[in-house]
Amino acid sequence: MILNKNDLLPYLDFDVDQTIEHACRVNPDLEIIMVSAKTGEGVEAWADWIVGRLPPAIET
Repeated sequence: MILNKNDLLPYLDFDVDQTIEHACRVNPDLEIIMVSAKTGEGVEAWADWIVGRLPPAIET
């Protein structure tokens, strides 16, 4: 699960812990990455997650 707009959390009435708890009830194996496109926080972790799931390249 990607939680974006992480940089706005100080200004919002949003309970991240409760959101994660509820999401994990639906999928206990859920991976969670906190992201802020504005600050770049978490973007590298998200990219690494994507790359880690790509199929191996086919050598010709």
